[in-house]
Amino acid sequence: MKKKEYPLISVIISAYNHEKYIKETIDSIINQTYPNLELIVIDDGSTDQTYNNLLKLKKTCDKRFLRTVFKTQENKGVAYNSKQLISIANGEYVYMIGSDDVAKPHAISFLYEFLSKNKDYGLASGDNELIDSNSNKIYWDYNRNIIYDKEQAIYSTLQTFWVDEIYRVWPHLIGKMPPELESSGDVSYEWFWYNNVVANGYLVRKSVLNLIKPHTVNVPIEDIFLHFQITKYSKEKVFPDILASYRWHQKNTVGSIKHDIGCIATRMYELYLIEEYYPEINNKYNLTQSPMYCYWLERWNIVKKSKLWDEKYYCRKYPEIIEEGWIPLVHYVSFGSHENYYPSAFFEKFPNFLNFELTHFNLSKGRRLKLKIYYRLWKFLDVRYSNIESKQKSSYLELWANKVYKIVSYKLRKSHTPIPKSKSLFGIKERMKNIFYCIMIIIGQLPFFDMVINKNRKNKYISKVYENNNL
Repeated sequence: MKKKEYPLISVIISAYNHEKYIKETIDSIINQTYPNLELIVIDDGSTDQTYNNLLKLKKTCDKRFLRTVFKTQENKGVAYNSKQLISIANGEYVYMIGSDDVAKPHAISFLYEFLSKNKDYGLASGDNELIDSNSNKIYWDYNRNIIYDKEQAIYSTLQTFWVDEIYRVWPHLIGKMPPELESSGDVSYEWFWYNNVVANGYLVRKSVLNLIKPHTVNVPIEDIFLHFQITKYSKEKVFPDILASYRWHQKNTVGSIKHDIGCIATRMYELYLIEEYYPEINNKYNLTQSPMYCYWLERWNIVKKSKLWDEKYYCRKYPEIIEEGWIPLVHYVSFGSHENYYPSAFFEKFPNFLNFELTHFNLSKGRRLKLKIYYRLWKFLDVRYSNIESKQKSSYLELWANKVYKIVSYKLRKSHTPIPKSKSLFGIKERMKNIFYCIMIIIGQLPFFDMVINKNRKNKYISKVYENNNL
């Protein structure tokens, strides 16, 4: 078959600070047995020589590929970069691989052969062997420590680790997960609520990518988000064949706190999409029977249904998250709840004349004492000295008291809007609630009452949060 008789496949790579590995990655694409390819690489503001090393390969790439695009930009994150890469791609299929990973020579041909004959599948992938920073083959133990002796290792491929990790973390799920993955290699939507089980280096139909919502800042882990969207419209296939090498080195973000928070944010955004755009997904996949989906949904609802969640206030306080494109609730649940910062009276919704600058539970005794003193001074000076002006004939004591009053008021009102003057029933109710919170703060009993108010007493996770923070 001639080159023109093969459909065009776009190879897209998002590169960042991989000067040592980018050449090996590009060489693995040059050596593909599939003839009709275009190569698109965007350097996402690398601080090393990644882009310069990429430019050295331009002439060779121009000879090999139908079209070669090398671009660089200021660092905008993987989400934005992935969206750019997909929009530039002209191929009927898109092959995605990391800028530090290596594709086997027959990888694209193997995956194309399957997708071309199975129209109901939108993505196909193989497994990954493991290599170190010097491209030596390695293995893992349970904690992903590098082992060079296969007989002493536990895992030899990436996918076997990811699947087994689900059962190690949640052993009660053995025998309860969708059986298709282990029996036929088919991956369903439900799997991604537990873990990503699709190894790197996959081929996707461009027509499916055109259907899904584009990446946003709300999806730091772009591959999980991509699989969530694809499995809404088509099947995914995973082969046991080794079709790529996954590089494990010091710069890997997998397993880091940043990666963990990114996984939370990505799943929280998926919950937001389900509520807003895909309500039928719950019934289609019977997600209420999925323990992990219910786990993430509970986390989401704890915040959303809390009487103390105030989205407008959160946006006023942190306008930068709106500018960046974050969904406020997704942002708070992801970054706040990861550190156990669940909405409570400590979630900054206090009496409007108090400023505790809090997003977490760890309120020191010194801070409590300081605020208690400010509050008592404010109450003492409020009636008598709040309206004294320097033009009036007042004693120096009264003028100084007025200045102290203004300073204390500033400290307590600093980041909050004025107390509403409404005399409606709602306004009175809010005032009574604020007074109650203030009293509880002063006597140090707010956490207990907050659990009662938010009905979280029976929630073991929340109870553990309070216990761990000595509340």
